[in-house]
Amino acid sequence: MRKIKPYLLFTLVLIAFNLIISCSSSDNDESDNGSFLQQHHNTVWEYSYTNQNTFHQNTDYIKFKNDATAPFKEWYGHYEDNSCFEFIFHTPDYETVTILDNSENKLIVEFNSIIYDDKQVQTIIRSNEVLKINVVDIEYGNVISNDDYVYTKSTFNVDGITCEYD
Repeated sequence: MRKIKPYLLFTLVLIAFNLIISCSSSDNDESDNGSFLQQHHNTVWEYSYTNQNTFHQNTDYIKFKNDATAPFKEWYGHYEDNSCFEFIFHTPDYETVTILDNSENKLIVEFNSIIYDDKQVQTIIRSNEVLKINVVDIEYGNVISNDDYVYTKSTFNVDGITCEYD
């Protein structure tokens, strides 16, 4: 039997070691970065638009929580100077919350009214530094609206909002 030269043996060992290392971890393992809610806990995002009724610039905010029963809070700007906000907080008193997907860059939440036969499904996808949010409202099994929004990351302190109305 022939002897393998030392440099050839070293090269084979090095190749085998690299193959073992490269095959042992998956590049698609979402658990490395955590779920959408884990990554975005306490982050605030904003959506600015022109109100078609008043022609004023309005700003809406969304703040995420790593909580499956109440994954986020929303504030809708009102008045010309956004001096007051409508506060939307999905609670078990009015609706059930079901997380359909909470992967690394996607969150799908279904809100079902406990009073009426209606529900809302929000699909939130992060793409770089923006959130693309699709909101589908369903009443009595019929889609009544299907709207898309683009939110950008914000430093606005929504916890400091003092004028809220439901």
